[in-house]
Amino acid sequence: MSDLIIKGMKMPKRCQACEFYYNDFSDGETSCLATGCEVSIGDHCDKGCPLVEIPTPHGRLIDADKLSVRILRAMNNGRFDSVIGMIDTAPTIIEAEE
Repeated sequence: MSDLIIKGMKMPKRCQACEFYYNDFSDGETSCLATGCEVSIGDHCDKGCPLVEIPTPHGRLIDADKLSVRILRAMNNGRFDSVIGMIDTAPTIIEAEE
């Protein structure tokens, strides 16, 4: 499964302030559209919340694990390419924010 980033969305302080909070006024049930769980009035985002805040500003985010494998393979093959060059050419996962 992959992840989804919603640019411009701030981490809500409580479920009722979240974009994924759903209140069915016909029967009074409230739920989280992201998890499918029932949400009680007064709930704060709990450990089951799938939302994760990415602090900003941040630099260009890359897959460091893939980069490590690439560097180790190059070193094992006797290719001592520029590590900086490998970092510069690593695929960007999330663009830098200012």
